[in-house]
Amino acid sequence: MTRAEVMVSRYIHGDILRKSPAYTETIRLEKASRVLPLEHSPITEIENVTVENVIFTNYTNSIFCLRTNFDTCWPANTNITVTYRTGWEPGNYPDDICEAIAMIETWLLGKPETGIAEQTIGPFTTRRNESGFRLPESVMTLLHPWVRPLW
Repeated sequence: MTRAEVMVSRYIHGDILRKSPAYTETIRLEKASRVLPLEHSPITEIENVTVENVIFTNYTNSIFCLRTNFDTCWPANTNITVTYRTGWEPGNYPDDICEAIAMIETWLLGKPETGIAEQTIGPFTTRRNESGFRLPESVMTLLHPWVRPLW
């Protein structure tokens, strides 16, 4: 994972590289809701959704959550289990993500002083300076639709 890819992942609070194996979450809502937020994003593939061990297909997904269709809701106080994947294979990112990575790589070439303290994400290590960094406004605008909401 390149430094620019790590920066994009950190900025959007999500996994841009495909995760394997898939995530499995079991969720119990306190009240019925049309929206079921999932812990990881961007959601790129839903493998299985069950409600009390019964396959459920009456939903659509966004990159952050599942929404029930029509007039139904996710039931309260019921086990809802979702198995899903996030991210993409390297090089198969959506156009906005590819463009942001390219812009960050160019930006980093002109900012050698972005200097570096260490951070590890999974098997990848990246660094940044103690004062942090602020991505260029054009990159933040490009990535805005991909930024995970804080539920």
